Amino acid sequence: MLKEYNFENLPINLISLWLISKKLPSKLLSEKEEKFILNLNHKEAIKYAHSRSYLRYVLSKLFSLNPLEVPLIAQLGKAPYLEKGMGYISISHSKDKLLIGWSNNSIGVDIENKDRKFNAKSIMERFYSLNEKNKLKKITDKEQLRLSVLKHWVLKEGSIKYQRGTISKDLGNWEFSKDFDFGFNKVRKLSTYTNFISFKNWYIGVASNQKRKNLILCIVD
Repeated sequence: MLKEYNFENLPINLISLWLISKKLPSKLLSEKEEKFILNLNHKEAIKYAHSRSYLRYVLSKLFSLNPLEVPLIAQLGKAPYLEKGMGYISISHSKDKLLIGWSNNSIGVDIENKDRKFNAKSIMERFYSLNEKNKLKKITDKEQLRLSVLKHWVLKEGSIKYQRGTISKDLGNWEFSKDFDFGFNKVRKLSTYTNFISFKNWYIGVASNQKRKNLILCIVD
């Protein structure tokens, strides 16, 4: 069940998140989007149709609009966005879930499965700052190190999306406060409030210019 809002009455500091199962069938797409997916390969078409149709679906509930009336601009390979005055969106994919985030102000979100397998030491050495490496190297348990590296990762990706940056240029520049509620990029002189969420089998990172107020997580499955 989704909580419905009228866009004119949305709280200024509202951050809405939706966690959507990838097993669900796609919903309504615009005529332009339907034509667009005809030029995609099968895998890309499924991913695009699912994410864009659920963007329309959840935002239609948020704004009390018909899904096809949601002013969504969504091109392949580019972050989707809304027409000016309708707020900001960010999406992320894990192997089994789609995460959608919306806010009145800039927002960036990322999601990863907790059981994702990767070389934590290699990721840390290659992409993380010296301060982060020094802290993480104190963790001797391999599983705890993997989870700690993953926790940093979702916050880094969320922050990069918030700043509209790139992983290649910005991943190593974002660092976070002890409580993971504030992020800063010394190179670009940027900062953001961050929220880390551990929910069932997923880690979620949220970056915005708002402290944790009215953060709502809706499950759609």
